[in-house]
Amino acid sequence: MTFAGASFDEWKKRGEDTDSIIADPRFRDPAHGDFTIPADSPAIALGFVPIDGRGIGLDRGHAQGALLEYLPHFDQAVATQSVPAAFPPPPPPSALPPLTVNDDFEDTPVGEKAVDAITSEQGDIPAARIRVSDQSAASGTHSLRFTDAPGQRNQYDPHLYYQPNYASGVAEGSFNVRMEAGAILVHEWRTGGNPYQTGPSLRIADGHLSASGRELMALPLGEWVHIGISAALGGAAHGRYDLTVTLPHAQEPRRFADLPCSERFTSLQWVGFVSDATSASVFYIDDVALRCAQAH
Repeated sequence: MTFAGASFDEWKKRGEDTDSIIADPRFRDPAHGDFTIPADSPAIALGFVPIDGRGIGLDRGHAQGALLEYLPHFDQAVATQSVPAAFPPPPPPSALPPLTVNDDFEDTPVGEKAVDAITSEQGDIPAARIRVSDQSAASGTHSLRFTDAPGQRNQYDPHLYYQPNYASGVAEGSFNVRMEAGAILVHEWRTGGNPYQTGPSLRIADGHLSASGRELMALPLGEWVHIGISAALGGAAHGRYDLTVTLPHAQEPRRFADLPCSERFTSLQWVGFVSDATSASVFYIDDVALRCAQAH
């Protein structure tokens, strides 16, 4: 397994999942649905407390009875038809339509979350969040403001991600970013699945841009920088991607071709922006674009 393109040991050295282990939990009989664990399981040594799941939730009969109790005018046949025996499974990624993003956040009110993205925050630390702001913008008057704070359970919060669902062609993404002192941005493309495969992976910290573990260049703080990424997918995928970086007032972008990523990165299901700092910090994202072009 890889963790954001790193081995597990490298991942732990970054301060992530420092107390975790990779081991067989020794389920008693998983092939027949028995996921109970014995006393000598590594999970027990980590402090995991087993939960007896056999009595959790309503069964079909109880659910029907609840419907009849709260909806007395419904007859038995209606109640029976209204309660499914099981919830339908979620649609597979392939059933979801591809998502094209072209968001400058101008149509989203200040203080709201980004449209088309899934925002992940810890609700008990309101200082760490992602909201549309009018404090700075690369274009127009709005951008997306990431604020981080100490004391969070997950270093990777707050973060947001898009689910493009691109299976073939050439994925193209771009955004503008303004980094402030102390902020850390991780921007990553991933396949679906568990474990997922990592494609383009950028990290901006202390005024330096790294890609796929390699330091590329210095970036100015407090100014807007344009980032562009492209990667082939499907049968044309080859474990490489291209990156362009345009500094403020620059005539031409800096180009970095054939940066390495996982050779099994063949589809794009997750595009994330992660605030990876452990202290109070701020950065801004604007003009996020994602599209998939046909391979030539």
